[in-house]
Amino acid sequence: TGVQTCALPIYYRQYGIKDYIIVDDTFNDHNEKLESLLSMVERLSFKPVFWAYHRLDLICTRPETLDLLYRIGVRAMFFGIETLNLPTGRTIGKGFDRQRQIEMMQTMKQRYPDVSQHGSFIVGLPYESVDSIQRTFDQIMSGDIPLDSWIFNAMRIHQPEDNAFNSEITLTPEKFGYENLGLADPRAGVIRWRNEHLDYDRAVELAQDYMAQSRDNPRHRVSGHTALHISTMGLDFDLIRNTPFGQMNWHNIRTMVKPNFEKEYRSKLAMIVSTNKY
Repeated sequence: TGVQTCALPIYYRQYGIKDYIIVDDTFNDHNEKLESLLSMVERLSFKPVFWAYHRLDLICTRPETLDLLYRIGVRAMFFGIETLNLPTGRTIGKGFDRQRQIEMMQTMKQRYPDVSQHGSFIVGLPYESVDSIQRTFDQIMSGDIPLDSWIFNAMRIHQPEDNAFNSEITLTPEKFGYENLGLADPRAGVIRWRNEHLDYDRAVELAQDYMAQSRDNPRHRVSGHTALHISTMGLDFDLIRNTPFGQMNWHNIRTMVKPNFEKEYRSKLAMIVSTNKY
């Protein structure tokens, strides 16, 4: 991290780059790392903006990191929450009190309203009923869970031989109550499963229905990750991430903004190559 962050001033001076997507799978895993980054950021002549993956349960247990993250420049967070059902969460290594997680998201929204919170959820995890999933979705839609953007996906169980990194559920689905009904997607090696609450097809249907409903909810905004990508094409990050997803002019992005950016980018690359400035 130290080697990479040392390049920030160079990128800013030469290219004006100040917005970054951090691919660390858990950015907030250690306080020492955050404190070191903050020390570096405070010495910069500009204020960087970061998007990163975070563990919400770690913020709950170490609330002092909230201020650290904000001062570093984190303005968009991805939470792989997956479930707020405690027994299910414990099964997948993410078991933490439902209400405490919700209260932390509410605290973050009150204290740092300019930080985008994105939540990821899975329909069909072990031991979670449809009522439990529906409860989470309803709280998100009403604003009780104050996420700025969210996504629901169906539980996908891959055949072990078709997956590079296998979870315990993938290796022994029957141990977690899944019955293998054959392949749902042969190209991806995804099985069609059934458990006590759902089957794969119904989980896909529910996830798609949730996202279709979400598109009409003005609270469901463009995710921080997507907003940061689009902002590199010359648009304002704050404006994009505060735009409701359903009101975003995606056609203009695809047909005008992106092609113009690519044309300008190729021109700059050609100039760098022609003058040997690389």
